[in-house]
Amino acid sequence: MPVCRFSYIGINIRSVLPVVLTLLVIACARADDKAKKSPAVDLYGDPLPEGAIVRLGTVRFRQKTVHRIAWSPDGSVLASSGYYDETIRLWNPKTGKEIQTCSGHKDGVSDVAWSPDGKSLASASYDGTVRLWDPSTGKEIRSCSGHKKDVYHVAWSPDSKTLTSTGADDTIRLWDPTTGKEIRSFRVERKSELDLSIAWSPDCKTVACANSDAVRLWDMASGKEIRSFPGDDFFHCGIAWSPDGKTLATGGHGGKIYLWDATTGKETRSFSAAKDYPVWQIAWAPDGKTLATASGETICLWDPATGKETRSWSLDEHILDEHTIDHLAWSPDGKILASAGGDHSIHLWDPATGKEIDLRPGHGSRVTYVTWSPDGTTLASATFGGKIHLWDAATGKQIGSCAGTPGHYISSLAWSPDGKTLASGGCIGEFHLWDPVIGEEIHSCSGHERDVCDISWSPDSKTLATASGDGTVRLRDAATGKEIRILSEHRGGVGSVAWSPDGNIVASAGKDDTIRLSDPTTGKEIRSCPAASVCNLAWSPDSLILASAGTDGTTRLWDAATGNETRSCCGRGNAVAWSPDGRTLATEGKDHSICLLDSATGNEIRSIAVENKVRHIAFAPDGRRLIAITHQQCQDLLIWEVPPLPLDKCELGKSDLASLWADLGAEDAAKADAALWTLVAGSEQAVTFIKEQIPAATPDPKLSKKLTKLIADLDDDEFEVREMASAELAKLGLWAEPGLKKALGAALSVEARRRIEALLEKSEWPGVPLQTWRALAVLERTGNDDALKVLKAISAGDKQARLTQEAGAALERLTKLRAEKPK
Repeated sequence: MPVCRFSYIGINIRSVLPVVLTLLVIACARADDKAKKSPAVDLYGDPLPEGAIVRLGTVRFRQKTVHRIAWSPDGSVLASSGYYDETIRLWNPKTGKEIQTCSGHKDGVSDVAWSPDGKSLASASYDGTVRLWDPSTGKEIRSCSGHKKDVYHVAWSPDSKTLTSTGADDTIRLWDPTTGKEIRSFRVERKSELDLSIAWSPDCKTVACANSDAVRLWDMASGKEIRSFPGDDFFHCGIAWSPDGKTLATGGHGGKIYLWDATTGKETRSFSAAKDYPVWQIAWAPDGKTLATASGETICLWDPATGKETRSWSLDEHILDEHTIDHLAWSPDGKILASAGGDHSIHLWDPATGKEIDLRPGHGSRVTYVTWSPDGTTLASATFGGKIHLWDAATGKQIGSCAGTPGHYISSLAWSPDGKTLASGGCIGEFHLWDPVIGEEIHSCSGHERDVCDISWSPDSKTLATASGDGTVRLRDAATGKEIRILSEHRGGVGSVAWSPDGNIVASAGKDDTIRLSDPTTGKEIRSCPAASVCNLAWSPDSLILASAGTDGTTRLWDAATGNETRSCCGRGNAVAWSPDGRTLATEGKDHSICLLDSATGNEIRSIAVENKVRHIAFAPDGRRLIAITHQQCQDLLIWEVPPLPLDKCELGKSDLASLWADLGAEDAAKADAALWTLVAGSEQAVTFIKEQIPAATPDPKLSKKLTKLIADLDDDEFEVREMASAELAKLGLWAEPGLKKALGAALSVEARRRIEALLEKSEWPGVPLQTWRALAVLERTGNDDALKVLKAISAGDKQARLTQEAGAALERLTKLRAEKPK
């Protein structure tokens, strides 16, 4: 190549070119590093896990089982302790955004408290330690060890000079927060395993401790008990000093609140909440004029001067775990009351109105089900609180809602194939049809004697199948809601139902450890499959294979024609879904993951790490995204990209194509999948290459007659003829499969049926090689005009050939997807 030898304004280009190139490389590297350091974020600017592209809902004010909450002295930060995630989190109360996370405890964090000067944060944990944290950095300052068992509570003296804690070892311990050394400890007798709650008097002289049988006051200078307030009620953790230090308030077992004179120990007043629930939490407003209590799911405000209730409100009991509010905390200015409980959230309330200050867009309770619209643009999610939310799948923005069934949880949700109707089912045996455009109910139906556990639409959107705990599957006319027939072969509750894509079979799984395949036109059972602990069913797009996921930790594939198991894949197996092209299965994997499997081999392609067990999985219609409900109390949903990173187009040479073609036939599913996606990325060359490798199957005019004769010979009087016919049909393999399956639907002798079923049971049929099968997936996933033409050419081959049928199915799916794709 000729060398350029010219200069411009005295600079020799040849001499500076290496420098320019070096600077360009450095600039590109820095830009690449910057891109890598910028994690994906959700609609509200909060980071997404690796591989996730959209979040429905929010993580703001969300933490697994918030045990305690505490305001900073200036009210600018709210701290929370997590029982399950073993962390302390700091939040901006104006936005709900997480500011800082303090990690280090080895077990659940039972309590958290700010020092009155706002410089430190103390935490108590079931790991037996008290720890001090720098709230500005989230780093641990020091640890205080001495308790022999769990530490229940921690409290600062008002002058910030002393820290106290109580534990399961029945002791109160005093600590020097500057050194972490124990100052003093004293033992507290208690008659039950209930926590020991503590509170400092405003003058720093006394600590009050509440347990099951009494409230005791201790002098901090001497460590001696001053007095106790015995009671005939059952005292709980609720204890609080009034701001002036003259009164102690305690909560009782039977829904009672007691006020005590701190000087004399005499009861000055008592009053009762409307519900006979234990008063777990009690908190004085900063001005001392209002007392807040939590009992069950209800918050009450009281006038302590009169004992009268001034206001009360309740969280929907369906959003709480065990229906309790675990903690209350007033903001320093008394304008906000914060609560935390079993819904894994922090709630802020306006005490003047009892209305929630809503900083948390999205789901108000745990998500029970999620489903894609047929065009893939919208997602519908249902909650335990009975609400239905609609989301833009591209941005995660909530775009609508349906009235739902407030107060009654929704366990299943299904979008009609034509996209016009949403069906929901849940408790009390009812299911409802909704117009997703206007969010209004079309009609509701009853008939089941127990909860509706699952719903499935017929492919033409005209009929609904509902499964119930009453042991039945019922078919209804979607337009009128009228019952058509009942499928009641199960002997026990039915947890899952799935209508085959071709509309010919309704599959159901029940507690009788059986999968039943029924004819929806007659209601009669076609066949059954013995399968224990099945909690989810999913059909392959071609209706040939039924996948089941069970609590026994296994995903199984069943041949719909024979009812025989064809393959099992190990995992946890609580959820399963097919990709729209039928090439990939998503199921729950081990160690909290979503596992993607090659449906041809059952081998793992890749896994996606999630935070907990997977309860539900659904592929988007384009097959490139999936969504999952990832734990029992899930309130935000994540959409994951499949594959997790965007594909960059590449140019493939002849040697590249030959190597990738070989990899496409590998038994190693991960290797084959990598080759598949590389061919998609290099589709400009790959499509032409695949066209040359896979000619259309040539029709054999003699095959149809041969099949008819051989099937007839299976019923011949001569044993040798029957044996020879079976052997010849076995040699034909997949070429014979369509005819054999068709013959099963006709009137046959016992002998002929037995032989056909035996042939169909064969696990290894000669037919479409894995290499060819995956090549069709390359064409389908490429999805451009050239790929469409190649699929059309292959699908025009012999209609009896499995290659033709597979290409035709891929062509149909691709054509539908292209038609539905937004312009």
